[in-house]
Formats: sequence, C-alpha cells, structure tokens
Amino acid sequence: MTDLLTPRLRLRRHRPGDEDHIAALNAFPEVMRYISGGAGLPVGSPESRDAVDRFVERMRDDNPIGIWAVEWRENGTFLGLVFLIELPKSDKIEVGYRYRPDCWGRGVATEAAERMVRYGFEEVGLDEICGVTHPDNHASQRVLRKIGLSHHGKADYYDTVVEFFSVSRADFLGLS
Repeated sequence: MTDLLTPRLRLRRHRPGDEDHIAALNAFPEVMRYISGGAGLPVGSPESRDAVDRFVERMRDDNPIGIWAVEWRENGTFLGLVFLIELPKSDKIEVGYRYRPDCWGRGVATEAAERMVRYGFEEVGLDEICGVTHPDNHASQRVLRKIGLSHHGKADYYDTVVEFFSVSRADFLGLS
C-alpha cells in the first residue's frame, strides 16, 4: 500500500520496529490520559505489550482502512499514529490519532487526520467518517472541528460516554 504524504508528514503502514515505537508512545501517561487501556482497563491505563502487538496487527492488514504510522518526511522520525478503524459495535468508521507529547501543538494531529479523512473519502470511497473523544479532551475535539467534523452530542462507545463528531463525504469535499 502506498504511503500518504502531506507537506511535512509521511503516513505509512507497518514496518518492523513499530511495536517498540508504539509501546514507547503508550508509556506516556499524558498520551493515555483519555484513551482506554483496552481489555476493559480504565481510561488512562497503559497498554500491555500484548495489546500493542494486537494493535500493530491491524497496521499489517491489507484492508485499506487501518492504522498508519506518522513520521516527519524529512527524517523519518516516528511521531505517532493516525487511523481509520471500525467504531466498535457499529457500522461507522472512526478517524483517530495519538502522538508523542513533543508533537502536541505543532499541527501534526490536524495535518495527518485531515489527510486520513481525505484518503477515506477520495481513495477508499467512504460515505461518512466519525470521531469520538473523551468529554474532557478539548484538544482532540478542536482537531476534529478543524478538519471539518461537526459535533453531534454525546454517545456511548468504548464502554464510556464520548463526544461524537462526524462528516459526510459530500460536506468534506464541498459537494453538497
């Protein structure tokens, strides 16, 4: 599968060593603050190495949606993850992301998420993409709004109440 590019970033599928990058990313308490640790763990719990390995398996999938590593184009430094995945217990596709704290406030999340949503609509052919955030994760909510998703209130996903956002292909591409 071809890498996706932005002016500053490369979004790519799995390569050996990503497990170590993701484990290091997930070891930052501030990164996991609003994210479920998986396997029924409370929000903010670090993910086990087994959970990281299962997560990485989704990066290897030939399915056009999935998890992509995000790197600086200039030097290949791993910054974090962006993804289009099936929202659990629904037929919806979610855009999401997580990054090293030293990337926060630099437009990385917005740039990568916008490219991922564009890819979902233009290349995969999705009709709608949604995003969910912990109610207190205002930074992530700003990213979703910047890339064109509209807030639709609260919803129940990941066994918790979240803020729900979405955008249609027509609205994102200016076709409506």
